[in-house]
Amino acid sequence: MFCCLNQVAYFVGLFVIGLVAMKFGFYVQRNFFRKGYDVHERYGKDSWILITGATAGIGLALTKYSAKVKGLNVILLGRNQEKLEASEKEVKASNPKIKTKTYKFDFTKNSGYKSYLKISEDLKDLDISMIINCAGIEDMRPILTLEEEVMENITLTNVNGLSLLTLIFAKRFAKRDQRSAIINVSSHAGYAPLPGNAQYGATKAFIRSLTKAVGYELRDKLDMLCFSPGYVCTGLCYYRKGFEVVSPDDCGPCIFRDLGYDTENQPSTLHEFIAFIVPPILLVNENIPNLILEPLTKDEFKRMEEIRSKENKKDS
Repeated sequence: MFCCLNQVAYFVGLFVIGLVAMKFGFYVQRNFFRKGYDVHERYGKDSWILITGATAGIGLALTKYSAKVKGLNVILLGRNQEKLEASEKEVKASNPKIKTKTYKFDFTKNSGYKSYLKISEDLKDLDISMIINCAGIEDMRPILTLEEEVMENITLTNVNGLSLLTLIFAKRFAKRDQRSAIINVSSHAGYAPLPGNAQYGATKAFIRSLTKAVGYELRDKLDMLCFSPGYVCTGLCYYRKGFEVVSPDDCGPCIFRDLGYDTENQPSTLHEFIAFIVPPILLVNENIPNLILEPLTKDEFKRMEEIRSKENKKDS
């Protein structure tokens, strides 16, 4: 009996080592040798990319990268016209050769299918080949202190808006002669239940599942990518700093590097490592991540409350 257990442990160990070796091999190939597809050749010359949440954070960084580095014509979608115009000038200055357009739309004020369909109809004369669903809302706080309106807005933006735009543009892209692409921005928050930020984490888990399922269904015509970073230094997390935090400028290069190859990716080695170890931990015991994450979210909530308090004092 003891001999059999030793043999089982031996082969399980070999299997795990093999998986880690394969993962490391893919990591090396992806980060040091992969160059990414030529977006003009793959998705259409002089085509457009639509980016939601394009006036700040990851969305603005992706808009600039799409214009400056990839030479794509960009449509900036956001809810504040002044910010849209300021961001458009910034993007245009980074590459005067490309074309730009703004589109004002507030996810929290629109919930019906027809409202989102109108976006596509208003832009029907443009050859849109790519969309990045980057708009998102987060309010990290314990569930009993989360206001009903905030919870509704998180769901309207992160789930309702993203899924409707995915459906509408998937249908539109199916009629194009060339391939198209949809990039949906998720988060590490979607890898495991997130005590202290339950609503936001649940929406990001939804995005991961939707993106991967649709990507498999429409793989013959469409490249789907779920971008799942950990902490990124943006206003969403009150510009958190630390060794685990990446810059918004790190997001564009890795997205366009992996688009068309992978179904999900992260912007840094540490973020990749975290994404790699969470699923095995969940297999062992689904409460282990909770024991780790709950105190972390409590500390983060406390930090955010202190920042909010200081901002309120300044305003008064």
